[in-house]
Amino acid sequence: MSLEALWTMQYRDAGGWQSGGVVVLETGRLFGGDSSFYFIGGYNMAGDKLTAKAAVEHYDGSNFSAFGVPLKSFSVEGEFTRKGNLMEGYFWQPGNPSLRLPILLTRRADLP
Repeated sequence: MSLEALWTMQYRDAGGWQSGGVVVLETGRLFGGDSSFYFIGGYNMAGDKLTAKAAVEHYDGSNFSAFGVPLKSFSVEGEFTRKGNLMEGYFWQPGNPSLRLPILLTRRADLP
């Protein structure tokens, strides 16, 4: 089962798993977004651990980010553990690793 695929992404807050978006992983690159933000970056896989970095940009609607504050442009770093069709981990803003946003990625489709 290839890592390179279309994945869905869900954020978790105090109320449980909330809305999210999509992520495409392809040849070390990642692309994705939700209804208000898009992101572009890269990833590295070593064993069952994925690390990622991405630039995030607001494009529509509210700029209230999943981190709980309004943002127009920001960067994120992430670390995830893969278990079959699922990856669980966190995104955080560089310089603030203590404020982690829990993320669940679910593999949905092969890339064409």
